[in-house]
Amino acid sequence: MGSEMDQATTGVRQNPGQYHPGQSGNPLGPHAVVKERVDELVAAMAADLGELTGIDSVVLRQAARLLVRAERTKNPDIAVRASNAASRMLATLQRKRHKRGRPPLREQLAEAEPVG
Repeated sequence: MGSEMDQATTGVRQNPGQYHPGQSGNPLGPHAVVKERVDELVAAMAADLGELTGIDSVVLRQAARLLVRAERTKNPDIAVRASNAASRMLATLQRKRHKRGRPPLREQLAEAEPVG
């Protein structure tokens, strides 16, 4: 009981490896590590995709979150599902990127020669 009294007055724990309930060993918390990894993936993938619209940015960030979840989970089913969903989202962004280089369909049809 005396050690609790000393800890309360000095602010120093007797066992520095033990944390109180609700106190994290990582002062930034586990979410900071995940957010940092998501930001890293978004930056890397955004460089490959080029200019993104607002919606594209949201889709890219969600794909990165899914990839981080797949990296961190111990459940193989969740890992496969998350990585497949991220892959489909990224494929959609890739297709949109390739379409941006083409003129709109209306212009393509106007330039096409009439058949017959």
